[in-house]
Amino acid sequence: MDNMGLIEEIPVPIFYTPIKCNNPVIVHNHSTRVEVNLDTSSGGNKVEVSYNNGEDYGRVLANYIKKFIDMLSEYIAEEYFSIEINIDKPVYGLGLYAFITTLLLKEMDLPDDEVLRACSIIDEKIVSDPVRLMVLKALRTSVLLGTSIIYRGGEKPVELNIEKNFVITKHLRHDDRSVVTELFNEQAFRAAVIHLGGYTAIALAKCCIAGLECSKLLTESLIVFNSLQYMVKGVTPPLDGVLLDDLPGYLSLLVLEDDVSERDSG
Repeated sequence: MDNMGLIEEIPVPIFYTPIKCNNPVIVHNHSTRVEVNLDTSSGGNKVEVSYNNGEDYGRVLANYIKKFIDMLSEYIAEEYFSIEINIDKPVYGLGLYAFITTLLLKEMDLPDDEVLRACSIIDEKIVSDPVRLMVLKALRTSVLLGTSIIYRGGEKPVELNIEKNFVITKHLRHDDRSVVTELFNEQAFRAAVIHLGGYTAIALAKCCIAGLECSKLLTESLIVFNSLQYMVKGVTPPLDGVLLDDLPGYLSLLVLEDDVSERDSG
């Protein structure tokens, strides 16, 4: 088994609809710095995460990956793995989980569709949240294609050229608590929210595909996303960036790299 070495970019969803639906997910990469040492093991599976930005977060990430490789060893690989992960700065854990475990199966010389099918089977045993399952499928597809995409279940993903860079700046603990409950019981309202999310994702993707200047549309799309997160899960909108669903019990703050640079210089 090859050593994955230094990972400098991992996939992150920059837009999705945070309720159970089959709306598009837009996936891009965020800059990071993660050292992954991967090898086969004879003494059972082992995952160790060294993460200075949050010991508890690192433990949740290690547990997530450990559950995956335990099932992988039992049902598919018939071997054990030792994984050591050193994280230098804030990272989107769900994206790192998707990156490492997708490549783990890819290195077994499985075709891409079999990799995605096997990952989905295992994910569904580990992840209970349908939104995270939807996002994971998009993240894994992006890993295999090696590019930014718009993804929708049952359709062929489309590559996107997104010229903006994003970074994760911090993690927040969060327990989902819907702000809008009575209205969500109304089918028409729920359908309107789903339509809003789907329309926004498609509009942003069309702009990227056409090679147009999409900065203003991207900013507005992030505002829509924050509004959806607040309505559906009670996530208070941040001053800048968006708060993404991440590992269980966590949100991660994703911001445009340009905004971070401007704030630091100011």
